[in-house]
Amino acid sequence: VSEEDVRRAASRAFQAELGRIWDLQCVEESQLVERILSQPAANRPLQVLHELQHLNSSVFSIAKLGGLDPPAANELDRSIMKLHNVLGACEKILRTPIYTPYTR
Repeated sequence: VSEEDVRRAASRAFQAELGRIWDLQCVEESQLVERILSQPAANRPLQVLHELQHLNSSVFSIAKLGGLDPPAANELDRSIMKLHNVLGACEKILRTPIYTPYTR
């Protein structure tokens, strides 16, 4: 199995998972899923976090539009930032080279 086959299979699985989370019949939600899937992202989890942060700032934090109340919106933003920090720590671990004698 080639790397390209694995990438295509992962993309199909990711699209199916997003279809379970978002209502693809709704135009706005469908556009969100297309934005996530259309761009050849080097770091897909980071891209998804950016989309979540954008949703929180443009939809969830505006109470007039039926969004969350300010404390809940702030807590959601804090949770997204924690996920961002954890993702950064995981990336740091992933990119840290392992000293050669430890690999034998």
